[in-house]
Amino acid sequence: MAATAATTAAATGSSNASALLARLHPELYLSNHLAHSSRSSSSTSSPLTFPQVDLNLGPISSSSSSANRTAGIPSPSALVKYGSTTVICNITPSIVYPSAAESSSSSSSSSSRASSSSSSTIIPSISLTPLSSPSNDFKSGAPSNYAQATTERLFSFLDAAMPFEPSVLHIPTDLVAADDSAGKEAVQSGSSGSGGRVRAKWTLFADCVVIGFDGALLETCMLAIIAALRQVHLPKAVYSMDENVVIASPSAADYWSLKSKMTSLPLAFSMGIYKGTLLLTPSSFESDLLSSCIQLSLSYPNTAGSSTTLQQQKPVLSALHSTGPLSATNVKNTSAGGGTGTVGAAEDEDLIAVCVQMAAVKGAEIVRLMEGKEEELLKLARGA
Repeated sequence: MAATAATTAAATGSSNASALLARLHPELYLSNHLAHSSRSSSSTSSPLTFPQVDLNLGPISSSSSSANRTAGIPSPSALVKYGSTTVICNITPSIVYPSAAESSSSSSSSSSRASSSSSSTIIPSISLTPLSSPSNDFKSGAPSNYAQATTERLFSFLDAAMPFEPSVLHIPTDLVAADDSAGKEAVQSGSSGSGGRVRAKWTLFADCVVIGFDGALLETCMLAIIAALRQVHLPKAVYSMDENVVIASPSAADYWSLKSKMTSLPLAFSMGIYKGTLLLTPSSFESDLLSSCIQLSLSYPNTAGSSTTLQQQKPVLSALHSTGPLSATNVKNTSAGGGTGTVGAAEDEDLIAVCVQMAAVKGAEIVRLMEGKEEELLKLARGA
């Protein structure tokens, strides 16, 4: 018993000394870890290891009505744990009435997805409170600069790789919906039957609340939003030209799934460089010491009618943001030695290519996890 107490006291003393070194000499603390190919964060074991990811679909049962729950319609929410960072996201659909100028601009540029997707289709927000991380200087009240910057980057990544055509959220008028075949076509194209003007459309507000924070905020929020979007069900609705209001069907049987309209599944990843060492998914402590940062988004195409699953699809690089010099010595430069891969300094495009390859492997794992969770949720709904 005395030996156990002595061991516990020694472990506590070592932990306190480690925390003190990290506070007084953070660079020395991180350098000592990297010298032994370990990480300062407990969520990852080595510099080139991604943290474990887990998610739960539909954790906010109150976000959907009791009738929808009875009909097996899931809650449009998701809880994601990415390493030591945990985010819960809830999607709130809302009907907006675009102005004539905004509507005509959106419809005239329907061929350009980027020009119309960001105009009130998916509106993300991030709530980062002091409770999420006592060690960080987060304050109550207005969003911090970090939260606002991450929200802006999240918005741009979603805009670069919209998971669905914005026109699927357009609500047709009753003049078009009167004809069944034309109504179906209008839902697909977003046409209103009144000179191409969109009278009403759905806007999806994605509210992300950070429960625990230790870096990886962009990728965690991105995954939470995409997972929640795939649970969204919207009622069939038409815009009444006579009453100037949207009339939605109250029947749960008339709800349609947004997942069936999705053409891709985008995921975000972040990397950092500290003194020539590449770190995958830097922690909050490591992010403050980085000399360079890479943030990228990979989009997995969802081909309608294809026999291949999302995880078997080859991802596409849809967005990239980097700061600082890009050079790392702990990765393989695949351009050297005729593409065989020799250990050396990978720089610029070569380093980005390596990051994309490693992110694609992790992305396939995340997609496999998401599809498995969706299958479990579907079986549970059928059993209920």
